[in-house]
Amino acid sequence: MKNSKIFTWLLACALVGVWGTIAYQVLDAIATDEMSAMEPQGAETEGLEKETPPYVYRDDVRDPFDHRRSTHVQPTGIDSKLGEQPPVPPYRLTGIMVRHRKKITVLESHDGSVFFLGEGDTLAGLKVLNIGDEVVSYSYKNKRQSWQLSSSSNPSVR
Repeated sequence: MKNSKIFTWLLACALVGVWGTIAYQVLDAIATDEMSAMEPQGAETEGLEKETPPYVYRDDVRDPFDHRRSTHVQPTGIDSKLGEQPPVPPYRLTGIMVRHRKKITVLESHDGSVFFLGEGDTLAGLKVLNIGDEVVSYSYKNKRQSWQLSSSSNPSVR
């Protein structure tokens, strides 16, 4: 019993001594502002060159804190000749389902989500106006347009 108390006391003293030495080296390096004191001893660092990459300033990069410069781009002659293009909805027509004379469109979004819409249904600003045999007319952003069912669609869904 007495031996274990002495052994525990010796281990505690050794632990305090080791941590005290580490704390002394850290505080000494901070006080003298020498980073060489922080390098591990015994490590071979003489042959290695510590080179930091130089900072390269590029003038073509916009300063995010400079709000005075305008980022407005002047329209080119080609843009003005094309005129205003009708908005394209983020969906594509993948099929038309018919059951008991009721037609339902099958739309697919860019992320692969599938939506089923009937006449008069609205999805994110897209309103289905009329569903024909192979043509679906819709209104998107106050523009009336239509989709033609492609021949590459699944023939069982129509």
